[in-house]
Amino acid sequence: MKYTKSPLTYEEQAKLLLKRGLLADKNHLEQVLSKINYYRLSAYWKQYQDKDENFYKDTNISDIMYFYEFDKKLRIIIFNAIAQVEVYLKTAFANITSLHFNDSFFYLDMNIFPRFRNRNYEFKKLMKSIDVSCENCKELYYEHFLEKYGDSHKYPPIWMLIEMISFGPFCKIFSSIDYKLGKSISRSLNINYNVMLSWIWSLNEARNICAHHSRLWNRTFGNKPIIPREKNLKEWYMPSKIGNDKIFSIIMILLIISVNSDLDLNWFRSLNELIKSYPKIPLSHMGFIENWQRNPIISKAINE
Repeated sequence: MKYTKSPLTYEEQAKLLLKRGLLADKNHLEQVLSKINYYRLSAYWKQYQDKDENFYKDTNISDIMYFYEFDKKLRIIIFNAIAQVEVYLKTAFANITSLHFNDSFFYLDMNIFPRFRNRNYEFKKLMKSIDVSCENCKELYYEHFLEKYGDSHKYPPIWMLIEMISFGPFCKIFSSIDYKLGKSISRSLNINYNVMLSWIWSLNEARNICAHHSRLWNRTFGNKPIIPREKNLKEWYMPSKIGNDKIFSIIMILLIISVNSDLDLNWFRSLNELIKSYPKIPLSHMGFIENWQRNPIISKAINE
């Protein structure tokens, strides 16, 4: 089917929404639409529409903005929490792997990575992303490295590289190293390596959602993290009935890593305050379990 819809002015967009039953002052609605793209905002009003896209009775623009503003604040908190976990993981990875191989440039050897063997195209994709990161890097430490060592090295040592690449390529490298080496890294967090692998890819997806200002609060995640088996739940404080496709599972992962790594927990206290400030948000749509605040690690984070 050919797409035939014509572009609409802000005034025409506002008239369309009002025609469909949205309660709002027309001028105010136009101002909102001039600042927030129609289709970005539509992610928050879909829950207020029937199958014919008409709004349910008494739906006000303030109802939609309530969810939009909550989600915007939620993204900032989650992004900051992931950022400190990312820095920690990259630091631990660079330290452990460089000492293990006694080589600052081990990542350039495809044979170092068992999961890249017989998958040369995957390694080439990784190196291409590293090339782009190097080409775009304007950090003084990299410019100094090239000035001093550029006649012998095109690529920086691993502890410098991890500061230059984004979280996605880092996850690819982390996921491709030798299993025993990966276990030694995850062991420092008291987390099973296979569980850790699933967690970092879930965090990467959440990070990208936050970075692109996309809807987060009731998002269903594609990269579903592994929930530890029942026998390990006590050790990791993971609720036994937690789902693995909503933001609550990401929050729990961030909390567990933060506690095990002695990272700052202010992000979680900010999250708790945000939730209190928006009592109309249905936490069940975010994957929160009943009595979630009674969970030992959550209680500890709130009260410390």
